[in-house]
Amino acid sequence: MTGKQAGKPLSSKAIETIKPTDKNKVDTGEDSGLRVVCGATDTKTFSYRYTSPANNTLSQLKIGSITQITRAMAWMWLQQLE
Repeated sequence: MTGKQAGKPLSSKAIETIKPTDKNKVDTGEDSGLRVVCGATDTKTFSYRYTSPANNTLSQLKIGSITQITRAMAWMWLQQLE
């Protein structure tokens, strides 16, 4: 990771407008670590990026496609991890 991305927290509108050529969208608000990745086929996926406490390495966990879950559901899922 080259540094923190500055900006606003993810919104539904920001998620809808990303394209495969865009960089991953990263939530900079209260849901820090939540990411949206847009694949080459325009499939958008929620992921959670974190530092593993077991070996101190950066890890990423796929949560699901935005066609399967909402941003609110992804956020609730993250709350259950804590």
